[in-house]
Amino acid sequence: MTSATTAVQPICESNLTVDNICLTLAKEQLAFEKKLLENEIQRLQLLLEDTQLQLEMLKEQNEELDGENQDLHMEVSELKDEIIDLMETVEDLMDV
Repeated sequence: MTSATTAVQPICESNLTVDNICLTLAKEQLAFEKKLLENEIQRLQLLLEDTQLQLEMLKEQNEELDGENQDLHMEVSELKDEIIDLMETVEDLMDV
C-alpha cells in the first residue's frame, strides 16, 4: 500500500461510518413514520366503523319517524273527515 492510499483509507472508512449512521437514522425515521401512518389508518378505520354505526342508528330512527309520520297523516285525514261531517251537521241544523 502506498502512503497516499494509507492516508485516504481512514477518511473513506470514516465516510462509510457516517453513511451507515445516516442510513440507520433514515431507516429509523421511516419506521417511525410508518408506525404513525399505521396508527392513523387504525384511527380512521375506527372512525369509519363509528360513523357506520351512527348511520345505521339514524336509518332506524328515520324508519321509525316515517312510520310515525304516516300514522299522523292518517290521523289528520280522519280529523279532516270528521270536520267535514261536523260542518255538514252544522249546516243541516242551521237549515232546520
